[in-house]
Amino acid sequence: QDEARRWHERYGHLHDKAIQKLSKEQLVRGMPDVEHLEHPCDTCIVTKQRRRSFPSEALYRAQNQLELLHGDLCGPISPPTPGGNRYFLLLVDDATRFMWLVLLPSKDVAAEAIKKVQAAAELESGCKLKALRTDNGGEFTAMEFANYFADQGIKRQFTAPYSPQQNGVVERRNQTVVSMARALLKQRGLPAQFWGEAVMTAVHLLNRAPTRALQGRTPYEAWHGRAPSVTHLKTFGCMAYTKKLTHLGKLDDRGEPGVFIGYAEGAKAYRILDPATQRVRISRDVVFDEDRGWGWGTPEPEATGAMEEFTRHGGVHGGVSMVGGSRGSAWRIPFSSIIAPRRAHGAS
Repeated sequence: QDEARRWHERYGHLHDKAIQKLSKEQLVRGMPDVEHLEHPCDTCIVTKQRRRSFPSEALYRAQNQLELLHGDLCGPISPPTPGGNRYFLLLVDDATRFMWLVLLPSKDVAAEAIKKVQAAAELESGCKLKALRTDNGGEFTAMEFANYFADQGIKRQFTAPYSPQQNGVVERRNQTVVSMARALLKQRGLPAQFWGEAVMTAVHLLNRAPTRALQGRTPYEAWHGRAPSVTHLKTFGCMAYTKKLTHLGKLDDRGEPGVFIGYAEGAKAYRILDPATQRVRISRDVVFDEDRGWGWGTPEPEATGAMEEFTRHGGVHGGVSMVGGSRGSAWRIPFSSIIAPRRAHGAS
């Protein structure tokens, strides 16, 4: 053993198998037969210790709805939405991969948002939530929140510090949601402040998209028990004309232009933004022009900078949050601002 340790040190703490290979296969001259190093080398442990590898696939997979719910908070995201939201909470059902997303103004309301999603999901599925897995963020470890789950008989699972891989289901979906949101904003040039509508729309779409975790089904079908209809889908950020429902004169316009920014969950209607007033209209009487977007009048460098800011803050994150309230200055953009999207070179 003394000889083995000596050669281990002479070779700069080369790993034991390599030392034995050199000796047994006589790859070098002048080295005696070296035995296996039985006791671990303290120097190697201190200077070379690595993290344990994470399994490529989860060792446990829930079989029933709400048997395990994954949660993560994303934010702060800059710029805030017109409604003042800077975070979003993403919840993923382990068995069905169905997702819920709630926009939040601050971290301290995350616990209340989880309670509301829990109540709605339990009522819809007829199942009780059994376990919730999150990181160790203060918004998830507050005593009041812990007492609530203890009273409900719900198990709490926490990831180890600096180990987001232990909650990989929601971490990966989080990245997918943010990536799709960036693409949705970019395709028709919407300002980055509408990221809230983009992430809500991304979750709506991903719940109706295939995932490797489910064979031959979408998360929507796995949760609801029926295949989803997609006849209502429209191009995010495109021009949309809503029917005026107020009292009109004989010669008044019957429709008004706006921008399609999402789906009104539970209302079978669309969310249409009026850029002139920055208000959102919920309407089912909509005519879409999916080939055109609104000319926001934002210089390209500023738009690019806003997207980069959204990208930088988008690494950490269904309900509906109102976007386009009375906050912020009103925009006065003429009807002539309607533009067609730029086409790739050579397109017809």
